[in-house]
Amino acid sequence: MAGVLQNPSPPRQPKSFIDTTYTQSQDLRFTSSKPARQWSTPLAKNLAEVIATTGPISIAAYMRQCLTSPDGGYYTSQSEGRDQFGQKGDFITSPEISQVFGELLGIWLVAEWMAQGRRSSGVELIEAGPGRGTLMADILRTIRNFKSLAASIEAVYLVEASPALRDTQKLLLCGDAPMEEIDMGFRSTSKYSNIPIIWCEDIRFVQDDPSRSPFIFAHEFFDALPIHAFHPQTHPGATIEISPEAQSYAAEFARRIGGTPLPSAPTSQTTKPRPSGAALILDYGPSCTIPSSTLRGIRAHRLVSPLRAPGRVDLSADVDFTALAHAAVAASPGVEVHGPVEQGAWLRAMGGEERVGALSP
Repeated sequence: MAGVLQNPSPPRQPKSFIDTTYTQSQDLRFTSSKPARQWSTPLAKNLAEVIATTGPISIAAYMRQCLTSPDGGYYTSQSEGRDQFGQKGDFITSPEISQVFGELLGIWLVAEWMAQGRRSSGVELIEAGPGRGTLMADILRTIRNFKSLAASIEAVYLVEASPALRDTQKLLLCGDAPMEEIDMGFRSTSKYSNIPIIWCEDIRFVQDDPSRSPFIFAHEFFDALPIHAFHPQTHPGATIEISPEAQSYAAEFARRIGGTPLPSAPTSQTTKPRPSGAALILDYGPSCTIPSSTLRGIRAHRLVSPLRAPGRVDLSADVDFTALAHAAVAASPGVEVHGPVEQGAWLRAMGGEERVGALSP
């Protein structure tokens, strides 16, 4: 696992729960003697109505609705027709800056595959939150030069909840190849070595086969998973953030690599007699402390309130790498956890400076 980058302090939180700074072009009026209230987004109105009807909602529920609601979620809504990524979007990720980033992850994959005995079949690539598909495209382009590894890959699985992003990924990875709907999601064929590409909304849809060797990538995925915030009485005003979904994903990664413990057996024995595969997690967060009060919104490359314009602002919180490590080890005695290390140090160790130099004119 690799913990990467540090973030500036989150913006100051407003007093109101749903921000109403922005307005729609048309008024949304209620039958009331009070002036009609204007909402920043349709999702803001929906959230306010839910709160008025059932009472307060958790931060985790708020994040989940803002990011993945089918009715105006940041990643799942196509109403605005805008791209979240790049200079014209809200943020730029490392794979979008340079091909070198994805190439180095491809080299990491080659090194892990070789260290584990150069399997000739049964290799799976899984990426959680693949964005535009740029990272996976660079990985597949890189390992195409290692024909034995490329031939061993049974399929690439992309865990993606957004139909719009799925279409973008398909175009980049598969070109004009047809896409068909299957039980677990959608399927097409990569233009790199004709490897099957399969999309699903949850990693649990991917069959957990002990005979397979999964290599899992999660780049800037965990920071967008919903969190719960708690106020410890020993530190008034501070919040401790817990992400049950992040720990669930870490445990799922571990079980696929190391297997699950066998009942009534030594603690080292699992359902996967020979653990294989690896997971690489790259995200924001401190290396040895618990994240505190880091929930933030990101809009047009600026930090904004996470309560601003629900559904039109990306939400992020620092990742607790220690909690992920504990969840992984608790889920499977067949895994080992390394790191976290800073992304810059990891890229240099993988030969990043040399690769950039080779590409420079």
